[in-house]
Amino acid sequence: MKRIAPFAALVAVTLPSLAAACEGCKSVSQDNGTPNAIGEAFGISIYFMIAFPMLLVLGMIILGVRQVRQIEAERARAAVGAGA
Repeated sequence: MKRIAPFAALVAVTLPSLAAACEGCKSVSQDNGTPNAIGEAFGISIYFMIAFPMLLVLGMIILGVRQVRQIEAERARAAVGAGA
C-alpha cells in the first residue's frame, strides 16, 4: 500500500486530466491553461451550491436567536410590570 501512494501522486501530478473530478473541471485547463467562460461559471456555481445551504442554516440560527431574545425581553417586562 505504501508503494502505491507515491505512484498515484506521481500520476495525479503528471496527468491532471486523469485526476480531474469531471468534464467541467477538465475544461477549465483547456486552451493552453487559459480559463474559459464555461469552466469559470461551473466553478462559481459549485461555490454557490455549497454556500447556499450554509447561508440558510445561518439565517435560521439568526432568526431563532432573535426570537429567543424577544421572548426573554417580553418576560422581563412582564416580571417588572407584575412586581410593581
